[in-house]
Amino acid sequence: SFEKINALENVTHLLGFNEPMQKDQANMTLEQVLKMWPRLQESGLRLGSICPTDGQKAVEWMYEFCDEAERLGYRVDYVVVHYYKADRTPKQLASWLREIHQRTGKPLWVKEFNSGAPWVKNHNPTPEEHAKEIRRYIETMDKLAFVERYAVFNLKQAGGMRSVLIDDTLTPSGQ
Repeated sequence: SFEKINALENVTHLLGFNEPMQKDQANMTLEQVLKMWPRLQESGLRLGSICPTDGQKAVEWMYEFCDEAERLGYRVDYVVVHYYKADRTPKQLASWLREIHQRTGKPLWVKEFNSGAPWVKNHNPTPEEHAKEIRRYIETMDKLAFVERYAVFNLKQAGGMRSVLIDDTLTPSGQ
């Protein structure tokens, strides 16, 4: 509730809606998001954009949100994204993030990322291969001044190939 958000102590940031265009997530229209946005601003916290999936249509939806929020004079302090593209190199990740940063003019948070996901076909790394992929992504994002934060998403799937933590034990990727 907004009352709980506004009563939070020792909190400095607030994330906008997670994957609002997804039926199994926030399941909202752009109009619904924009109607509720002023309530999020009332918190006074540093406010992150909506967070789309990493599909191009979802990113375009996020751009529409950012453009309309700017037109309405709404505050969006940073842009939040997800990244699960296993078929992309770290250089392609950097290019994708740079494009979003340049398009929005905002710093970025990569709220969830992993090297692939169960829905990415034909990419089944060993835990050691996965750790190398994650390390390369992290090294890349560390060099991008406009990326403020990132977090590896702990994908729990059979064999733990993309997990960072299994039963309270760090995997090679978690390490």
